[in-house]
Amino acid sequence: MIESSPGENQKVASRTLTSEYLESALRGLDVLLKASRFYPPGHPALKTAVEQTLLKFAPLLMGREAIVFSVRKEVFLVDDTPLNSRNLVLKNFATQLFARHVRSLLILPDLNSRDLREFARCLAKEPPEIHQQGGVAALLQEACVATLWINEFDLANVLEQKHEREARRQEMEENQPEAEGGQGTPPSLAIQLEEQDLEKLLLEMEQTESDQHFRMLAKNIEPLVLLNLTDSGRPLVIRALLLLCRYAADRQLSLTRRQASQETLTLLIREELFDFLITSLCQKNDVRESRERLLTLIACFRGKIEKYLMQHLAEENDSQSRKILGSALLRLGATACPVLIEYLKDPRWFVVRNAIGILGEIRDRQTTGHLIPMLAHEDIRVRRETVRALTKIGGRNAEGTLLQILASEDQEMRRQAILSLGALKCTAAVPALLDLATQRDGKGQRRDEKKEAVNALGQIGSSDALPQLTAILKRRRFWFSSRDDELRAAAALALGKIGSPDALVLLHKATEDRSQQVARAALLALNRIEKTTSYAS
Repeated sequence: MIESSPGENQKVASRTLTSEYLESALRGLDVLLKASRFYPPGHPALKTAVEQTLLKFAPLLMGREAIVFSVRKEVFLVDDTPLNSRNLVLKNFATQLFARHVRSLLILPDLNSRDLREFARCLAKEPPEIHQQGGVAALLQEACVATLWINEFDLANVLEQKHEREARRQEMEENQPEAEGGQGTPPSLAIQLEEQDLEKLLLEMEQTESDQHFRMLAKNIEPLVLLNLTDSGRPLVIRALLLLCRYAADRQLSLTRRQASQETLTLLIREELFDFLITSLCQKNDVRESRERLLTLIACFRGKIEKYLMQHLAEENDSQSRKILGSALLRLGATACPVLIEYLKDPRWFVVRNAIGILGEIRDRQTTGHLIPMLAHEDIRVRRETVRALTKIGGRNAEGTLLQILASEDQEMRRQAILSLGALKCTAAVPALLDLATQRDGKGQRRDEKKEAVNALGQIGSSDALPQLTAILKRRRFWFSSRDDELRAAAALALGKIGSPDALVLLHKATEDRSQQVARAALLALNRIEKTTSYAS
């Protein structure tokens, strides 16, 4: 059902260990910026985010004079090579930096906690505020950040300014030795989490007997979940979301708890969370049970997550991941249809085919009108998938469209329509199929098509086809007898599927036919009728 592109020449950073480190470090920096928005200075969670970011940058900076990230509107580049442009977290982070007029990020090997903390504090401000204060570069200069530089490419110039900033910072620290410590920890959160982590918070939510305390705890899940969108934090994030989904739907809980849980889930409807869940879903080392839990979670965001799933599917090259993403969309059912329909306009034939395949599996008859125009698509593979989808969906509109294809000049599409009409047991197709099965074909160019029409008549099971099928079975030719025997054998099998007693005499006689192929088919048909009769009695 889910197919890949035929090969792509787009220049993308290879999935080497180095590129993995680059992406991990940028994700760490993104988490740090989020932590700076949520937590006051000195908060343990902010300190942890700084330390984790430092650890992620350490292997990149080891033995290097500096590392430079170029920033475009939706992608990071290193040495003019884009990093993973399909990662929505990195894409969103690049967009945030670009909006703050950051075009490059130069990081020196002696990167330290103090500079990371100040850098995050400056970048966490909204663009208008940054602009009013002179821009990011001015804010970093004022904060004496010496190991992170924006929009600078001359390393010699950076190192010269670095010494000046370090000297000024030392002077500032001597004059204000308790500046950082005196800031305190203002109560910006609903409750002070102190050293509680997400796991402890979840445990407290499960144990508290107070609805109001539960509500206050629930309000603090959002920042903690966003800070744990890492590989190590994945189990806790999944546990937290499943807990919220369960509480929001549990009618035995108080209205206060249900509403608090739903409100928190609504706050978590964010691109970075959806990207995290979808990326986790496609992890190759994921066990089936874990993937099932993720699929359950994704279903909790029905109506919100579909477009992100389809974005991943459209860009995914791995066949197993495409299959998983297709299954996730299929589970969402009719709510996924609007997004899938949008992708029917995609210029990439394989994306269109994948969308059509999923629509066929969902089997929502309201999508038939959107699928029918795809029968005129320039790519035969899309047209074939459309016929298959219409067959799965069924209904009068689908059958009527397939009947029209029988009259077309496209032989391949005609043959697919024949198979589909048989599978649908479409009685309205019997006259057209009989015409195809009995038309003259002296050169045998339509032999396969005629045989498929006969098979379809057998599947439909209409007694209206008995006279013509009987005539085909009786017919014996001297010339091209082997070719004709294939059609006669198909007619015998079709008579067996229809199961009419009127055909028994002819089928008994056909078991002694000079053609072994016809004789075997007649015997199989008789056995089928006998079994059907025995079962009915």
